[in-house]
Amino acid sequence: MFESFYNQSFKIRGGEFGLSAFFCGFFQRLDFFESFNKFLRINHEFDFKMGALRRNAAMLRAPLLAANVTTGPESPPIDFCKPSVRYRVKGIEVGVIGLATIDTPRTTFPSHVEGLRFEAYLPAVRAQARALVADGAEVLIVLAHVPLADLRPVAEATADLPIRLFIGGHDHQRQLEVIERDPATEADDVVMINPGPYAQHYGAVALTFAGGELIAHAARIVPVVGPPVDPPREPTVAAIVDRASEAVRPLLEQVVGRLDTRAEPGTLDFSPLGHLVADAWLERFSHAEVAITNLGGLRQPLEAGSVRMRDIMGTLPFSNDLVLVRLTPAQLRESLQGSTMLVGGIRYYYHLEAGRRVITRLQTSQGQPLEENRRYTVITTDFLYAGGDGMPFRRMDPEPTRLGVSWREPLVEYFRRRPDRGVVPPSDPRALPD
Repeated sequence: MFESFYNQSFKIRGGEFGLSAFFCGFFQRLDFFESFNKFLRINHEFDFKMGALRRNAAMLRAPLLAANVTTGPESPPIDFCKPSVRYRVKGIEVGVIGLATIDTPRTTFPSHVEGLRFEAYLPAVRAQARALVADGAEVLIVLAHVPLADLRPVAEATADLPIRLFIGGHDHQRQLEVIERDPATEADDVVMINPGPYAQHYGAVALTFAGGELIAHAARIVPVVGPPVDPPREPTVAAIVDRASEAVRPLLEQVVGRLDTRAEPGTLDFSPLGHLVADAWLERFSHAEVAITNLGGLRQPLEAGSVRMRDIMGTLPFSNDLVLVRLTPAQLRESLQGSTMLVGGIRYYYHLEAGRRVITRLQTSQGQPLEENRRYTVITTDFLYAGGDGMPFRRMDPEPTRLGVSWREPLVEYFRRRPDRGVVPPSDPRALPD
């Protein structure tokens, strides 16, 4: 979120809006699109396929932005988003250029973006910046669901353009920096900000101009803290929220079980929540020997105490189903190498080469080496099978078994089978340095 300090003159959101809210999976974010204002086109809005995105985008009063999403060279603009927009703010013509991460085909179902091209950032920014300046824009902002590390080269290569603010995202990093091109003046400074994930902070940026020249800037990342407040309810938004909540309340308030201790998404080496999900899959489908899921799919921890269906939905918000594939140990190593995958049924050892994990050993959860001459039955999600997060499962096994079961269902059953004693998250690390 970017917000000016003065008079709240300009607000933009560049995160995955509505992603982890429990009723998004039921309504495909319809309710959120009814109530938000200016947005950037990003990766997870494709999770419910293009038709749902077009329908939801049509409900917005302000545009979705993505200058680098096309259908090919010389193609017409995408019908559900614009490359840029221009606003007049306090007498200054401001152009806003949107960018979507080029990783979008890896972070949503690849089939959901079939026919779309996610082009390089710099050419897209240059083309839109020149067009906006020719149309009268005096100041430019780049709003990007892209890590600042990838935006920095764009900022450095566009010193000839009046881009004064880059807003990043996607990598869940909280960052604020200023590129000072000339220590003697602030006129060509560039503020770069990423407020971080989960709406825990927002970015506040003030840019002061005189005679069309930047003379001062101030930026901060503000934590969303303090006691709960009960602001006045805006009637239209309140009706949208109440309608959606009431429609799913009977299901979401169901208590499915009890958790003894908080289960965090954690890390690749140790993920109590991810390992719990993997173990639940293996218990439900006992003929599977290995479970593989992705750390990025775990959107929030499960708190200790009673676990309701809304908690499960918030933790696993995506509409994924389970599939079975058969892989050799060599294919398992290839799949896990350099990835962000979590496992069940096995553990692996690794060392780092140039910052990338290289798998050295694979063992069963009992510590026995995997047999190199056989295939193991692996349970994973249809998202990963389709190539999400760069997984090669489709190439390795072109004939999977589609189970037709939501990835959440085994976790719900895992809790329900333990109504009295509760669930204790796994405590065993499954990725170990060698």
